[in-house]
Formats: sequence, C-alpha cells, structure tokens
Amino acid sequence: MASSIKAGTISPGTVIGTRYTDSQIQRDNPRLEFTHVILYAGNGEFWHNLHGLKKISIGEIYSSKDGKRTLYPLVVFAPKK
Repeated sequence: MASSIKAGTISPGTVIGTRYTDSQIQRDNPRLEFTHVILYAGNGEFWHNLHGLKKISIGEIYSSKDGKRTLYPLVVFAPKK
C-alpha cells in the first residue's frame, strides 16, 4: 500500500474497502468483497471506525492479532476522472 501512496493512487481522502476477518458480518456473509472501510488521512495515517473512531498507521493495518492479520485492504475507491 505504501507504493500506492507514493505513486499517487492513494491520496488523502481515498476510501479503501477492507476485510476484517473477525467480523460477524464476514461470518454471516462470507462472499462479501469487503466488510469495513478505512479513509486515508495523509502522512501514512488512516482513519477507521472498527471499534470506535481511531487513527492508525500502515503498520497497524498489516499487523497481526494472535498471529494472524485482521485487516486486509482489498478495494481502492477513487473518484471518476
């Protein structure tokens, strides 16, 4: 994802669909493409509202919980040009 930020594919205000593997939504609807969204705020930081509004870093997106990743970035929503 860092390379997408450097390339300008992801810029402040970009919304990214993610899959949260521990989500009840995911368990109830396993074919959903994504379960949550994050908003790129700039400077390598993202906002999400997974368990209350929180700012997170790229490292936290790719970090693991109990030995497994919890957020998987999947879809970049960009405005039509």
